[in-house]
Amino acid sequence: MKGHTPQIITFGETMALFTPEQNHSIERAEKLQQGFGGAESNVAIGLARLGVDVGWFSKLGEDPFASRIVKTIRGEGVDVSRVAYSDEASTGMMLR
Repeated sequence: MKGHTPQIITFGETMALFTPEQNHSIERAEKLQQGFGGAESNVAIGLARLGVDVGWFSKLGEDPFASRIVKTIRGEGVDVSRVAYSDEASTGMMLR
């Protein structure tokens, strides 16, 4: 969608998110679930679900976490054409 300007654009960091299964603490968890987290991407997804023409941009690493994040957000109907990638730093990760 290059050249298209959405009604609203959010920008900010979104990170790969790892949370323990079954509400265990990190020290008791045997497995972690993978997702992502970031207020700006969450807002963009929420707006897209409400029918708003919305875009999100950020700078992510050139790695599988970034690919998963971008594909998921795009799949929610958010324009991700402005996302930039860096080969100098990895996508952030967060444990919760």
